[in-house]
Amino acid sequence: MNSVRFFEINSKDGIVEQPNLKIIPLDNLVPHEHFDPQRTLPLYRRMRTSQLFRHPPIVMPLRDSRHLILDGANRAAVLREMGMDH
Repeated sequence: MNSVRFFEINSKDGIVEQPNLKIIPLDNLVPHEHFDPQRTLPLYRRMRTSQLFRHPPIVMPLRDSRHLILDGANRAAVLREMGMDH
């Protein structure tokens, strides 16, 4: 599994933290809301045209290997529709 590290400053106490960013299989993602079909088609077209993926879904780990999608249900649905594994 690939990991990317970025730095973040915690404004509360000034401590530098490093979030753990990973590329996760789409099969391990659990949505907390339904995707909006009216938004996914234009998003699908933009992603196919640009061939650039910005703003990946934000997830949090669950107790098993799954991750809950906090933001990005439409993006995750489009990735699945495009046949992506991760």
